[in-house]
Amino acid sequence: MKKVLKFLQSILSGGILTHPKTRSLYPFLLFIATLALLWIANTYAALSIRNDIKKTQETLMSKKTTLAQQEKYYTGNILLSQLVEALAKDSINIAHNATHKIIVNKEGGENE
Repeated sequence: MKKVLKFLQSILSGGILTHPKTRSLYPFLLFIATLALLWIANTYAALSIRNDIKKTQETLMSKKTTLAQQEKYYTGNILLSQLVEALAKDSINIAHNATHKIIVNKEGGENE
């Protein structure tokens, strides 16, 4: 019981931080703290990008709906050029670098 009380007193007083065995763990604890900060920063950046994508999608859909309502003879299809012109007024431009599609062909294997 005395050992437990002595250990708790060491923790609460901060004496455990100056113990030689604990000092040898300082670099590891610093590494773990750095990883935690990087994880938090990465999560924040990913959420920010996701929110930007969602706002852009909402803007695109609202502009498409507005354009469809302005057309006299709406047939259900809006030409891409009309949509691009409408979005250009709001400084939303079409990307000129196309995305790449990766096609994987399955070769003879067990899990077809």
